[in-house]
Amino acid sequence: MHALHIIQDEHRNLWRIALTLEQVIDDLHGSPRHELAFFYAVFDYFEQFVDQAHHAKEDRHLFCRLRQRTELANATLDQLESEHRHAPARLAQLRQLLADCLHGQASLDTLTTALRQYTHDLKAHIRTEEQQVFPLASQWLTEQDWDEINQAFRSHQDPLFGDEARAEFRELFHRVASLAPVSVAVAASAQPVVAGEGLEVASTAAIYRTDAVVRRAPALQSHPLNNAPRIVLNAEDAARLQLQEGQMAKVGTDAGKATLPVVIDARVAAGSVWIESGHGATAPLGAARVTVVAA
Repeated sequence: MHALHIIQDEHRNLWRIALTLEQVIDDLHGSPRHELAFFYAVFDYFEQFVDQAHHAKEDRHLFCRLRQRTELANATLDQLESEHRHAPARLAQLRQLLADCLHGQASLDTLTTALRQYTHDLKAHIRTEEQQVFPLASQWLTEQDWDEINQAFRSHQDPLFGDEARAEFRELFHRVASLAPVSVAVAASAQPVVAGEGLEVASTAAIYRTDAVVRRAPALQSHPLNNAPRIVLNAEDAARLQLQEGQMAKVGTDAGKATLPVVIDARVAAGSVWIESGHGATAPLGAARVTVVAA
């Protein structure tokens, strides 16, 4: 696999962890104690793989080679490398803040604010690499450059999402898989979807997914009104898109993508789709026009 594809795959997985973190933060109340294992696993993954392998190899191989070929990326690379250097210290600060919160020396609001800022900055960092660095790398790097970079990135193994995932990250993997979609767009174009393209989204909050209390209530979660994530559209649009009831569809906006089962319902107006929010699988979509194709 080409190094850029490896890095982009790793970025998508980091984005999924960010989405999962955001949902866990939303569900925190009173104390983070019941989520200690989750937070420690996230911090360990960033420390052991993201900082020591992913970032280090970007700096030593991709960024270094790009600096040798052109000065156009230097300012952006300076910023990214600075963020890489400061990442371990920032992670240590989050660990300490979590410990302080557990011992009553920091408030839950302080912890959640710091975690939200961390996920925000992580996404911004990924966008910068994919939107500003990767196009220049594709333009300026030579075949010999890519041979070296490819060899470097093919030699490491992701301990969470790789083929030889480590046991200590198994629970984190299942948590991410349950809360964040497999397919997410991490560097969407700044151009909005043109009016008239795709289908208009009618988004409502899932009845029993509105907050942490109801999401943790077994009786409510088993209620027949509590539906799994899905995309609902009318028969005319389904036929035009060659979709059938129960089929999986790829749903995309300029903000993100998801793969959802199709439900056909005459009550949905032509030219629109109904998607319930509150699910990890629908979180990247927002409320906008979407494109829908068979998965």
